[in-house]
Amino acid sequence: ALIAACSRAAGVKGSRGRVEEGLLVLQRMQEAGIEPDVVSFNSLIDVCAKAARVWGSVGVSQACRVMGMMAECKVEPDTMTFNCLLNAHAQAAGAGQVYSWDEVFGVLELMKEKGLEPDVYSYNCVMNVCAKTTRTATTRRPVHLEWGWDRGLEVLAHMKDNGVQPDVVTYTALLDTCLNSLRAAGDDESVRHGRSVLDMMREDGI
Repeated sequence: ALIAACSRAAGVKGSRGRVEEGLLVLQRMQEAGIEPDVVSFNSLIDVCAKAARVWGSVGVSQACRVMGMMAECKVEPDTMTFNCLLNAHAQAAGAGQVYSWDEVFGVLELMKEKGLEPDVYSYNCVMNVCAKTTRTATTRRPVHLEWGWDRGLEVLAHMKDNGVQPDVVTYTALLDTCLNSLRAAGDDESVRHGRSVLDMMREDGI
C-alpha cells in the first residue's frame, strides 16, 4: 500500500524522489522479514514509469534496477511487470529520450522468453514510443531513419501475427506517427498514409 501511494504521488509530481521512497519501503519490508512479491515490484516499476514523464531515461534506468532486484529476490516478472517497463520507455520517449528499435522491441522478446505473451497494452506502449520518437525527429532528423511510419506498420503487423487485436489507442498512435513523419520529413505520402489508418480502423470496426 505504501509503494502504491508512492506511485500515485509520482503521477502527480513526477519526482525521482518518489522512486527512492519506494525503494526505501521495499528495503524496510525486507528488514522486517516481509518478502516483496510481484505486486510490490510492479508498483515500484510503475513509480519509475511515472517519474520518466519528467526525468526521461532516469526513470527507465530505475525501472531496470528494480527488475534486477526482482531477479535477486527470485520473484518472477509477469505481464504487468513488462508493461510497466514498456510504459516507462514510452513516458521517457515523450520527454525526448530516444531509444533504438532493438532496445524497445527487445522487451517484448524478453517477455516471450519468460513464457509471457505481450497484450494490447504492451504493443500500444511500443506504438507510443514510435509516435513520440518520430515527433522528436522534427528537431533531430537522424531519428527518423529508425522510427516512423514503416516501424508503426511493423508493430501493427506483429500485433496481428500474434493474435492481438489493435484498438483505438493503437491506431491513434499510428496516426500520430503519420503526422509526426510529415512534420519531420515533409513527406506528402504521410497524408495518404493517414487516410489508410482511418481505413484500417473502419475495417477493424473502430
